[in-house]
Amino acid sequence: MKMSVTTLDKGRLQKLFYFSLKKTGNPHEAEELVQETAFEMIKMLNRGYEPDNFNAWMWTVAKKRYARWCKGKQIKLSKYELDDVFDHTEIADDESVEDAILSGDCRLILFRQQKNRGHI
Repeated sequence: MKMSVTTLDKGRLQKLFYFSLKKTGNPHEAEELVQETAFEMIKMLNRGYEPDNFNAWMWTVAKKRYARWCKGKQIKLSKYELDDVFDHTEIADDESVEDAILSGDCRLILFRQQKNRGHI
């Protein structure tokens, strides 16, 4: 299936924004991160790259772009944040990749809240 820039629609950009907002905690930095991610994806699509699974590819690009952003900000990421949320998130047959990642992020946020409150 031929992918184009229009495949990166408003709904996907909005999901990228919420993902970025959860990661950065700052709406301005989240917008910047989404722009950088979208720009990287558009460049690849314009060069003729055709991902087999657009959503999975989009989240891979977003994850890598976020990791580079963190290195640039000199933020140390715990292994739990990157590996457990992305690499060990189980995806049900009827669940999309982005929904699985977002639900993984929700679990991570709940874990942090419980830890901060001394429940863990």
